[in-house]
This record gives sequence, C-alpha cells and structure tokens, in this order.
Amino acid sequence: MRMNKRDVMLSLLDAEKELPYIPAGFFLHFDPQYHQGRAAIDKHLEFFHYTGMDFVKIQYETVFPLREEIRKPEDWLKMPKYGLDFYQNQVDIATGLVQAAGKEALVIQTLYSPFMCAGHTVGDDVLLRHLHENPEPVKRGLEIITESLCASLCAPVLTPEWMVFIIPPRGVRPAAWRAQLCLQSV
Repeated sequence: MRMNKRDVMLSLLDAEKELPYIPAGFFLHFDPQYHQGRAAIDKHLEFFHYTGMDFVKIQYETVFPLREEIRKPEDWLKMPKYGLDFYQNQVDIATGLVQAAGKEALVIQTLYSPFMCAGHTVGDDVLLRHLHENPEPVKRGLEIITESLCASLCAPVLTPEWMVFIIPPRGVRPAAWRAQLCLQSV
C-alpha cells in the first residue's frame, strides 16, 4: 500500500514502522504581498507542490505591534492581551491550507514564542535590558503574551479533530507555555 505524505509523516511516531524515504521540508518567508488571505494560501500551496515537501508548513506572519508606551520594566504590566481578531488572518490561512491539503499532508502551524513576540513589542535590546533591570513585571508581560497566543489556538479552525502538542521550551513549565505545534487530523 502506497503511503501519502501525511501517512509518511505520521509514521515517524512509530519506531517499528519502516519509512519508504526520509521526509523533508524547507522553510522561508514569502514576500509581504503573500502574507494575507488567498494570496498567502496559494503561495504556501505553490511552494509545497513545487518543492515536494512532505508537509505544509505555515509561515507565521502575525507580528506583535511596537508598544512605545512600554519604556521601563514596570510598563509590562500594561501589556495588552490581543483577541482572536488580531490572529484572524493567520487562522484564515490555516483553515484554507487544511481544507486544501489536509488529506494529502500534515499542515503545521508555526507560532512565535512569547519571548519573540515581546521582542517585536519593544525591540530585543529593550526587552533584554528590562529583563535584567526588573524581571518580575516583564515575566507578567510574557504571561499576558502567552495567554494571547493560547487564545489564538481556540480559533474555530481548531475542531476536535485537531491535535495540539504541548512543547515547552527547555526549563519552562508547561503551564507557562502552551501549544507550539498544531496538526490537523482529517
């Protein structure tokens, strides 16, 4: 029986199963005109088919906006929690890709870490300085960012068929960092 790309990738979970080949993938960010809507879906599919990748890897283009009001570590307590509307474009892209390719291949959604989102919020140098000066309020800001990211995972595209893998960074409690990778099971 011939395995499709989805079956090959899922076979990686079974050490006893023999793979017909070693699965592979390639990642890059597309030009800004392919960051939204149908153009993003079509470009991801074009790249997937052109490269022959074994899964569809969704590039994450939802960058947290610069928050100029966060000037000192204590200002992280004012970090806003973004709602689903902030992530809607990314959710729509994921939905479109799962509908288009989910039976053929796994669709893997990249998420930025809370630390990376915090860097977008104030810049990496400021973030590191704030962590050095007074880490507790920055920690609370990172928790707010984490809650925001987790809320995006409750989007309508996440039906009961979705599998959510919790992959906390090394040394971080799972409660502090939720989902890193979502796979659609169709």
